[in-house]
Amino acid sequence: TVKPGMVLLGDLGGTFAPNAEIEIPALLVGDVLSEIASATVSVVGPDGKAVNALDSTLLSKASAERNYFIKLTQVGTYKVQYMVTDTAGFRQMVEKSILVPDVKAPTVVINGKIPASAKVGNKITIPKFTATDDFSEEVTCYVIVMTPTSYATVTTANQIELTSAGKWLIRYFVYDSYYNCTIIDYEIIVK
Repeated sequence: TVKPGMVLLGDLGGTFAPNAEIEIPALLVGDVLSEIASATVSVVGPDGKAVNALDSTLLSKASAERNYFIKLTQVGTYKVQYMVTDTAGFRQMVEKSILVPDVKAPTVVINGKIPASAKVGNKITIPKFTATDDFSEEVTCYVIVMTPTSYATVTTANQIELTSAGKWLIRYFVYDSYYNCTIIDYEIIVK
């Protein structure tokens, strides 16, 4: 039982920035006892769908005898699979992974204002906010209130009472699935 041989004619795999254009190299294939029946390459994006090369070739069991170029438009892991089959039915497969991490923090828009100063006993409204991310569908959001005595609490209330004098901090803390975070702080001086 002799499987067909293959040599990748270039480097493949690793970590790349979103929207990078990379080469999917060709294969050099051979077999000692049989002829090669097929040599294919398939590239599947993070969404689970086959990827089109820049020349519009669908990379789903496409010929591996030539190279292709693709643009990494999705965040996540791309899977590249090379398959060589000889006329005796023996197969050889190689898989490579390409990682495209999200490197951009979520965008946070505060829908209101927080006063810079207030009096002890005042109640202030914590404005609602909108958080979006360029790649993650899900973002995690916290609103943290830190008192002058450094006591911090996560709040879901829309209003807080300023019970003591000193510097209060309202912190909006938002992160995406790659742990890129956005922090927006508001200080309130309470007298």
